[in-house]
Amino acid sequence: MDGIASRRNKAAELGADLALEPGPACEVLRDTADVVFETAGSSAATAAAFAFAQPGGRVVQVGWPEKNGVELDVARFLEKELNYVAVNRYANAFPAAIQWLADGRVRGDVLITHRFPFDRAAEAFQFALDHRAEAIKVMVLH
Repeated sequence: MDGIASRRNKAAELGADLALEPGPACEVLRDTADVVFETAGSSAATAAAFAFAQPGGRVVQVGWPEKNGVELDVARFLEKELNYVAVNRYANAFPAAIQWLADGRVRGDVLITHRFPFDRAAEAFQFALDHRAEAIKVMVLH
């Protein structure tokens, strides 16, 4: 799910089964996923993640929501017996990420859309913020 059409198009191009805009169309996903990853850092996305997990499923919180509190239907959460897992550190993820980029399981050539030298790091962050429709992953190189 993504609110930006160009990102949904890129997901479809890379093989996603579904690339949906957040909203009513996403109802087809309700109660279907074994595991839901929330990586957007959106309180609304976090709240929705619980609806998409099937009973006995798992919701993994990777993105930090913009608000500290997130709406949660506790009765539905308990009824579905969901597991809620937090990921805050990525230290052990780098070897796998490097391997997947190296062997092509992750297409860095498509996902890394913009590169900035280290001395322009502030500009890179601003660019990513201002150009969400065209920037998938902005990289700062040293």
